[in-house]
Amino acid sequence: MAHPARYPVTATLWLCLSITTAHAGDDVDSNDGAEQLAAFQAPAAVVDRSAIVEKEIAALGEHPWAGSYYLGDGLGMNVKLSIAPTAGVAATWMGCLGMYGSNEGIVEPQSDGSLQLVLNRPNKQGFGGFDEHLQPVRWGERHYLIPVDALEAFVSAVNLGDEPRSRVHGEYALRIGDEEKPVDGLPELPAAVRAHLRSEPLLIRPSAVSVDKTSDRDGWCEKTYRVQLPYGSADGIAVGVRLKTNDLAHYENLYVRQAQPHAASGELTVFGRSCAGLPQPDTTWVFTTGAYREQPAE
Repeated sequence: MAHPARYPVTATLWLCLSITTAHAGDDVDSNDGAEQLAAFQAPAAVVDRSAIVEKEIAALGEHPWAGSYYLGDGLGMNVKLSIAPTAGVAATWMGCLGMYGSNEGIVEPQSDGSLQLVLNRPNKQGFGGFDEHLQPVRWGERHYLIPVDALEAFVSAVNLGDEPRSRVHGEYALRIGDEEKPVDGLPELPAAVRAHLRSEPLLIRPSAVSVDKTSDRDGWCEKTYRVQLPYGSADGIAVGVRLKTNDLAHYENLYVRQAQPHAASGELTVFGRSCAGLPQPDTTWVFTTGAYREQPAE
């Protein structure tokens, strides 16, 4: 799966989202079978692989990571990944304009418990592509597949309250139907990453903010700011961590790109149809890591 936070919204996708806003509340058909894939003109190899993977999933019953997973927003990004140990993997990315990507291949379990996908079709990076190195994460009765290089981002999603989610839509691949299942304790993550789950939020004021790049064309403005932070990896502010503004006046996310023990820097992007009136972050802004309170077992 392609982690959505890595691919900023473009003018084309924004138009797509605008067209389909009326359908934002529609339920995702998360059980697309081989016949439906064929109707959307998915390659024959993807259709065939999907059929045998789904058959193995049904025969396996409960399994540590096999199953069909979904991530997306119900609009321009609807990614389904069906995966099984013998039959392999079939992946599709559907959006408001049809199928944006599809692939299929085999699964190679790694010694550290992660899964390497060996895809048979060219796998483009970015929009319409799929992550190939995944970490199964169990959380209570739930099963996630998280890109290995997005584990810190997943921890941030937990700290900031985006996970565990109660609906099908979300940024991380969750086994279909698991959104209705409870969690208990903490997610089963590698120890070094799990240590960054917080019981109390850390509030951070930037030490410096500067404009890194600006794009203003075709009625679309996008500004990226470089934000310097006085906290670093020793404080749990590692590369991949996401912070949010800590007030109701702003909703921007800050993504940490570089980190030293006691300092870090990140990127914050604002966008709109005009550069005029866009939020202008400065050193008075306050960002938070968020914090997660464990939910007791039912």
